[in-house]
Amino acid sequence: MVGNWDPEEEQILLLDQLLKKLSENTNVLFLYAIRYGRVTQTLLECEKRCSHLVEIGDKEESDFLASTFLLNTWTGGNDHDIEDQYRWSYSNVTITFTAWNTGEPSVGYPAQAEEKDCIDLLRNGKWNDRPCSYLNSFICEMPYGL
Repeated sequence: MVGNWDPEEEQILLLDQLLKKLSENTNVLFLYAIRYGRVTQTLLECEKRCSHLVEIGDKEESDFLASTFLLNTWTGGNDHDIEDQYRWSYSNVTITFTAWNTGEPSVGYPAQAEEKDCIDLLRNGKWNDRPCSYLNSFICEMPYGL
């Protein structure tokens, strides 16, 4: 599956070798999409695979994902309901750990903030808020071995 990559074909790579115990209690398997999509599309793609957009719990996980996947990717974070109150879309839990890039989130720029509701993970491990309509790669996660 890794050899000749055809960008026209949807490819979700099951990265078993990247299975990692990220905390004492949780095992997850990450599914990475090389294909690009808007957040609404990526949510559906993850659901088709019995998974959800990644929810990042701490710096270790954020750094691991950024250093492993090496592209900007959608996460499951957003502030759709209340501006500057970010939640994870799957668990509906308030985001407590953050790794915002300098100048992010864009709440200091009200004209931009209202359209930038979704969080992507940058290659440097930092977070960016971006319009959910932006085309981005994505990471799904699912419980593994429970």
